[in-house]
Amino acid sequence: MEAHEISVMDIRMGHMQIANIFSEPHGHVLYLHCDICDSNECYHIKYVLVVPKLREALKKFLEKNGYSLPKKYTEFMEEMGWKCEEKEEIW
Repeated sequence: MEAHEISVMDIRMGHMQIANIFSEPHGHVLYLHCDICDSNECYHIKYVLVVPKLREALKKFLEKNGYSLPKKYTEFMEEMGWKCEEKEEIW
């Protein structure tokens, strides 16, 4: 698998930092890992899952490499109002 990273700018309380979100495959399931929080379910990852352009980049990566997302990510997206119609195939 090629290395894949999405960087997001986090500006809170006047402090700016860049969160790098890396792909972490576990079999055919792709988890995301945040280098700032050292976590696979922080608010930076949730941001990637709901911002349309970032979601689209992630979806293309999943399709290209044959991965799906873990259930906790798809459940979060659905709670936020995003329908994961292709959930059996991609999400």
